[in-house]
Amino acid sequence: MSIDHTSSENVALLRSDNPDAAASSNDYAIIKVRHKKSGALAWRVSLFREGVMKVHKEFTFISHGGERPARAAAERFRNEQMLRFPPQLSRTVRKKLRVTNTSGLAGVSRQTNGKNTYWVAQTKTRDGKKLSRSFNVEKFGEEQAKLKAAEARKEQLATIEHRTFRRKRGEKLYGELLLGGRQLRECEGPLRGPTGASALATGENLIRSAATRSPPDCAHCSSPDTAPCPPPRSTAGNRCLAVESR
Repeated sequence: MSIDHTSSENVALLRSDNPDAAASSNDYAIIKVRHKKSGALAWRVSLFREGVMKVHKEFTFISHGGERPARAAAERFRNEQMLRFPPQLSRTVRKKLRVTNTSGLAGVSRQTNGKNTYWVAQTKTRDGKKLSRSFNVEKFGEEQAKLKAAEARKEQLATIEHRTFRRKRGEKLYGELLLGGRQLRECEGPLRGPTGASALATGENLIRSAATRSPPDCAHCSSPDTAPCPPPRSTAGNRCLAVESR
């Protein structure tokens, strides 16, 4: 652990040195703070969206009956806010015009290669693969070549489904929350099912299609003969996110 003393406020921030460490998704957007004057400890939840702080709230140990209950409350709040304020879809960001754009269409440009002139539509997939289609002005005419490039760009963006998370652990947690549903409870037993990018893609597909499916099971609550899951635990190691059926 390291302590980052901030001069802008009367707190010391306690945080992990490696923000993308393995199995750290449950720490996303949550940090322990200690107020310098009072010595009071709290878990702070902060979410930034498009460079602006969207969510900021502290859960003090003393008002929640200790560190672990405060942590559980912070996690529940963080999960709710992540579903309420997810980052933008990458394709939405890619529709914005850059200051260097001269065509008036994001991702569409007019290019000359030797004697040939083209309208080109291009973008990149999540793994960096370039997607590009070009339309010859001599063959289609200036207006039609540009229109075709614009349509090709729309088709390219339709294949871009991920969101603009800056940290892998945030994306991993968001995917788990989508698979778990909007009403969550923490139960005994490890999460079973896709995680990370695959969980995010699956969850986004479920929302887009408005389909319903069974949530990830846990060893405790999968049986109809068992009692309801025990109260939430503050540890992130053995936990699952299951839907509370209505």
